[in-house]
Amino acid sequence: MGGRRLTILDCTLRDGGYINQWAFSQEDARTLCSAAYRAGIDIFEVGYYSASTAGPLCRRCPPEFLAALKECAPGMTVSCMLEAESAALPIGPPDRTGIHMLRTALNRDRVLSAIPDLCRQKGMGYQVFVQLMGISAYDEVSLLRVTEHIEKAQCADGICLADSYGSLLPKQTQRLVGLLREHSSLRIGLHAHNNMQLGLANVLAAIEAGVDQVDVCLNGMGRGGGNVPSELLLGWLETEDPEQYHVLPLLEAAREVLQPLKAAYQWGYSEESMLSGVYGCHPYYTGKLSESIEAPSSSQLLQAASLAAASGTIGYRPSEMEHIVRTILQNDP
Repeated sequence: MGGRRLTILDCTLRDGGYINQWAFSQEDARTLCSAAYRAGIDIFEVGYYSASTAGPLCRRCPPEFLAALKECAPGMTVSCMLEAESAALPIGPPDRTGIHMLRTALNRDRVLSAIPDLCRQKGMGYQVFVQLMGISAYDEVSLLRVTEHIEKAQCADGICLADSYGSLLPKQTQRLVGLLREHSSLRIGLHAHNNMQLGLANVLAAIEAGVDQVDVCLNGMGRGGGNVPSELLLGWLETEDPEQYHVLPLLEAAREVLQPLKAAYQWGYSEESMLSGVYGCHPYYTGKLSESIEAPSSSQLLQAASLAAASGTIGYRPSEMEHIVRTILQNDP
């Protein structure tokens, strides 16, 4: 790792919540948080921040919920995610919310307009990270330009390269991290998806290139092809540094909390997620096709991925999905 201290962030509750609609109990959350802490993970992302007082705990992150987690993981950094639409929400200071780090997920067309809100968060004392969604859609020039705007505004501590569609190859990951390492003083993170079964390979390439922070999820729980399994990365790291990292707490928590969920939900590699990774499109374009076309064929899934990629659409748009479905049905009446 070239002497650079790697930071690991567990986002099982946040990204894994797409699988079970964030229906984790407080006890489940405590078990997962405690396991991450004992395994040597540095940051625990609890979910999405919201001002709402109703709904799943991990979709709003109330202070009393976070306080209960901190009891089982003293000193652990607590992170919450903000969506682009909620970046402007009023939020109290860290000592009132119990949150240390805020990460805001932004598509490339929303980054510049969010800078004032990012500055406000940082001015309140939060660690601020910008989650650059769909990083495979950036070329080097646009990535450096966005990074320069963020750095010049002094509105964030770091940026996270979110391989939202699981499309990156390790050589691309290494080049992007190396580019930022050379041209920016911001901390660099990587959020890898496993659509093409390259999540861990991309993380290892990023570590080699000098990344500061990487995201993991227990058992890879997450939408699309899932995320980098925390037990896989920590298992490897333990062979490198057995004093710092311990995989056993993760394996035990996976048995206790996630194995029952696997009986009801599925996540990870699939034909749908593979195609979204290969074509670099949002996984919903293939994953949700069955909601409009009963038991879609491989040919229809392939068309959906190809049409979504050709559209150049940023993220997922229901209107684009409707157009794709109409086109497929015209081609395969």
